[in-house]
Amino acid sequence: MLVFSIGNGIAETFMFYAVFQLGAVLTGKVTQNPWAIFLVGFFCFMAYSGLIHGLFWINILPEHVVQTSPYKPFFMPVQLLIASSWALAFFWYRDIRTVIFLHALVDLTMVLNVRFSLFN
Repeated sequence: MLVFSIGNGIAETFMFYAVFQLGAVLTGKVTQNPWAIFLVGFFCFMAYSGLIHGLFWINILPEHVVQTSPYKPFFMPVQLLIASSWALAFFWYRDIRTVIFLHALVDLTMVLNVRFSLFN
C-alpha cells in the first residue's frame, strides 16, 4: 500500500504537472497574463487528470464513493478544491515535493479505505 501510494503520488504528480506546464508555456507565448497562464495550465491539468482517472483508474479501482452517502454530492467539488490548491501551490511556488506528499497521502487514505491491492 505504501509503495503504491508513494509511487502513484510521484508518477501522477509529475505527469499532471508536465501537462500543466505545457498549457502554461503555450499560453505564455500568447499572453503574459498570469491568470490566463494559470487557467489554461489548470484546464490542461484537469483534462489530463480526468482522462487518466476516467479511462484507466475507474477500471482498476474498486468503488470508493458510496453512492448512497449523504456526502456523495461533495465528492467532486472537494476533488476540484484539492486539485486547485495543488495547482496553485505549484504555479506560485514551484513546490512539487509538497504536492507529491499530499497526493501520496490522499492515495494512501483511499487505498486503506477501499482495501485496494495491485496483487488481487
